[in-house]
Amino acid sequence: MIPLPVGMLGNQPKFELFPWFYFPLLNPSPANPITKNLNVVKGEFTSTIDIVGNDSIKKETLLTTSPYTKLAFAPVRISLGITRFEPQQEQFNKSYLPTAVLLEGKFNSVFRGRLTEKFTSEESVKFLETGKPARMIVISDGDIIKNHVRSDGQIIPLGVDKFTRQEYGNKDFVINAINYLCGEEDLMVSRSRTIKIRMLDKTKLETERLNYQIFNMAAPAVLVLLFALVFNFQRRKKYTGT
Repeated sequence: MIPLPVGMLGNQPKFELFPWFYFPLLNPSPANPITKNLNVVKGEFTSTIDIVGNDSIKKETLLTTSPYTKLAFAPVRISLGITRFEPQQEQFNKSYLPTAVLLEGKFNSVFRGRLTEKFTSEESVKFLETGKPARMIVISDGDIIKNHVRSDGQIIPLGVDKFTRQEYGNKDFVINAINYLCGEEDLMVSRSRTIKIRMLDKTKLETERLNYQIFNMAAPAVLVLLFALVFNFQRRKKYTGT
């Protein structure tokens, strides 16, 4: 959500919060200890990541977009006027695109094949075309680790939205990522035992709202009716022998 002026209140502009499509909420992967039991992570102008390259490198997605994703290819015009229109559902036809990826394995040097044989064969240089086993996390949005600052200069905790005061999982994600890269998985296991409430799928709720309402109202009544019929049947059979 971002504040936009909608009119004047006396001599002061009046602001209201509107959903801003370019600040997506990223879904953490439940299969990795870095993002297990993590709250959604807030991004700002997030890009997607294409997973390609060396097959010997293990690649695992940590953060993805939502089930309703629309890609905007650069260069693209961005206007605040988009908040005045309802999104067209058919345009949001992509799902779960990677925005943060964990890489593990032996990485090739960027200078591989670019240096002369005289330089690479020099014993004092000790050039390695392929490094030792290592870990790397690639994130397509640097704003994930950015703190917001209030107008009075006070720094807002990482992951807390300065407009809605809602707390997201940015801080936990960054701390877990650092611990994993440093080989301190035990610290993540102890923190990931806390189960956090995840956001509901608002689009699914809107489209299937009536079905849920009917089920919640009809199911208890049907169960009570069935129980009454079975109870009367057993009672009649017991006392009348029929």
